[in-house]
Amino acid sequence: MKNTRHLAIFALLTPFLFACAPSPEALCEHMFGLMKKEVGADLPEAETKKMQEECIKDAERMQKNKKRKGPFEYRKAASCIMDATSMEEVGKCDSKDKSDESK
Repeated sequence: MKNTRHLAIFALLTPFLFACAPSPEALCEHMFGLMKKEVGADLPEAETKKMQEECIKDAERMQKNKKRKGPFEYRKAASCIMDATSMEEVGKCDSKDKSDESK
C-alpha cells in the first residue's frame, strides 16, 4: 500500500520535472533574438527559416542527450541559454557543458 502511494505520487510529479524547462523552439527563438540584436539586421526569410529548423533539430538532440544523463541536465543547460543576454554568454553555456563532460 505504501509503495503504491509512493508510485502514484512519483507518477503525478514526473511531468513537472521536465515541464519547467524551455522547449527547443523557445531556446532557438531566444538565440535568434540575441543574434538579431547583436547583428542589427534581418537575414533573408528563407535563410532564417532554414537556420531555425537546424537550430530546433540541434536543440532537440541536446534535449534528448541531456535527459539521458539525468532529469535536470537539460533544464540546467536550457536555463543557462535562456538567461544569456548575448551570444557570447550562450557560448559559455556550451563550454560549461563540455567542461562538465570531461570530468
